[in-house]
Amino acid sequence: TAPSIDYNTVFTNSKAGMDDVDKEYVKKVVFEMSKDSNFFKNQERMSASSTEKIRKTKEQLASLTQAEAEQGERWADAVIGKLEEARNLSRTYIHVDMDMFFATCL
Repeated sequence: TAPSIDYNTVFTNSKAGMDDVDKEYVKKVVFEMSKDSNFFKNQERMSASSTEKIRKTKEQLASLTQAEAEQGERWADAVIGKLEEARNLSRTYIHVDMDMFFATCL
């Protein structure tokens, strides 16, 4: 399949000086600069593979009988119950991510 400019990217203009940046222009430039890279091609392959797996899973789900769906739901609820019993909430973790702008201000 041909690469498409309609791909998902993460873009934030919440940093200082980025308020007036044209998001669509940046998206287009990033796409044009990266569309022939091995990384981009691999991401396209992985996306196509995921899409196919989702399609097959939806097809299988649609073919289940009501009884099979209920049996699967009971099984999932039992697994969730066991996982909930084993959860350890006695610790608190914190992750702080500071980019270089904030690090230089310290």
